[in-house]
Amino acid sequence: MLGTVWPAAQFRSDAFGRLLDTRSAGGTLGAGGVDSVAVAGQGGIPATGVNAALLNVTATNTTAGSYFTVYPSTRPNASDLNWAAGQTVPNMTVATLGGTGKVNVFNAAGSADLVVDTSGYFGLLSTVPTMVSAVVTTGAPGNIVITYNVPVVCPTAAYSDFTYDYTTGTFGGSPISCSDIPGNDTLTLVGNFVTPGASATITYTEPSSPTSGGSGNAVYSFNSPIQFALTQTLTLAVAPAMTAAVVTPPAPNGTAIPNEIYVAYNESAVCVGGAAPAFSYSYDGTSAHAVAATGCAVSGGSPSNVLILSFGAALTAPTTGANLVYTLPSSPLDTTAVYAYNGGAPSNNFAATQTLPVAAITVPTITSANVTTSAISVVYNEAVTCPDSGGFVYDSSLGTSGGAIASCSASGSTVTLNPATTFTVPTTGGATLTYTQPFPPTDALDVFATANGANFAVDQTLTPTPIPAPVMVTALVDNTGLGTITVTYNEPVSCPGAVPSGLFSYNFDGGTGDAVQPVHCASGAGFTLVLSFGAGITDFTTGGSLQYTAPGISTTSNAVYATGSTKFAATQNLTNIGNLH
Repeated sequence: MLGTVWPAAQFRSDAFGRLLDTRSAGGTLGAGGVDSVAVAGQGGIPATGVNAALLNVTATNTTAGSYFTVYPSTRPNASDLNWAAGQTVPNMTVATLGGTGKVNVFNAAGSADLVVDTSGYFGLLSTVPTMVSAVVTTGAPGNIVITYNVPVVCPTAAYSDFTYDYTTGTFGGSPISCSDIPGNDTLTLVGNFVTPGASATITYTEPSSPTSGGSGNAVYSFNSPIQFALTQTLTLAVAPAMTAAVVTPPAPNGTAIPNEIYVAYNESAVCVGGAAPAFSYSYDGTSAHAVAATGCAVSGGSPSNVLILSFGAALTAPTTGANLVYTLPSSPLDTTAVYAYNGGAPSNNFAATQTLPVAAITVPTITSANVTTSAISVVYNEAVTCPDSGGFVYDSSLGTSGGAIASCSASGSTVTLNPATTFTVPTTGGATLTYTQPFPPTDALDVFATANGANFAVDQTLTPTPIPAPVMVTALVDNTGLGTITVTYNEPVSCPGAVPSGLFSYNFDGGTGDAVQPVHCASGAGFTLVLSFGAGITDFTTGGSLQYTAPGISTTSNAVYATGSTKFAATQNLTNIGNLH
């Protein structure tokens, strides 16, 4: 804005982002209306130390001829862009920030939608070198590249002034040298460093008697050799780091995708096609067999911590020494490098150069499954994680659902599937447990190897081992007194006591109207149940039977079950019946 006088400032063109769009948030700006737009700390602009911002201000959906005025606090009698009714008009303006880090936008007449984007900012120049950010690269050796607010010089001996902790209070490696590029705002520490975790820090301690020059012992300003860096601790942003990779995992339906590598990161990361050449895979770790990636995408869409690399040719399966190398471009951009997911906005938190060992594939595979009414225990060939149960379907017999699956959990190599209500226990062949891999795979939906977040379970159907149900073998009728029938089973059984209506029915000759039902049952000696009828019953004759009808959903309170388990008796008609007298 004309007439504004700023302190000495430095323009930075590395801040791009949308600050406001009233078409989607905030509402149209009416006549005489003012919108306050937060600028500092937004769109890549620092939260402090900023004088002004280079803004692209656009008016659209205009209803009358009018103008916008952009100002920090007191509105001047001036305009930053003008339009006629119905026009969409953008204009670039340098906007001074108020004390709150915001600017105000005033609309003179009619109504209009306001869109504000940033293209850079003017930061206060400081002769005191101050660390702004740092990127850690692991390896032997690795390096820490530190960016300052001004061009700096780092004499070789100054490396000892730095201390690196890769997480809170935990030593992450010692620098062995320090270097700089004349006139550049970065310096590089060389050493063997650990990948930064949560709350990683780099601390610079100013020497008690700092000196500059080739034999100096301190970091100092390139433009003012007498201005030394002060003691400072910088907390590092956790940069995306590869944690695991899988080459050519089988895809759904048992097919293979020969030209892909799934790469798991320590956080949600973003990668577009332009970043693919930064990746190189070697099946034996030698440069002679290194193959560059040709494509890179986020698995399942952002946010996700799994990236999918594609290649122009089939890949050789990993052998001893196999690795995946990611090399940070010398001038990284969101279009050429992997960076941390930032809510969909551009980010300058780039992944550092890294070499990751690649192991041979061990696909998580179901080895067995055990069904009870309250859970299905699924055993895998390795430790797995089950974030979502949506891939599982259970049929208790051919084409018949055995109960809806509501959730899953995992402990070691065992996944536990929990029912929405209850499961039907399989008693004969034909039961199936089917897992269908959600695709494309993500660790938010798929079962995956706990030791390797990019190694996903694939399509599989398993037949759970049938659990034999209690079966009636013989029965003995006692017609004396109130009448009982002693039923012998193939195993020890229990019953609910008071017999629900329709559970048992005794018909001594099969005639119409001759069926009677017991009122009570109890466990007898050995494998027997004793049914009591409460009234005299007739001895068994030819054509008679004892009918057991299983409830729609069997429980220990309404059905016959194997003692000490949840195996329930199935519907059965018994004719092997004798008489006590």
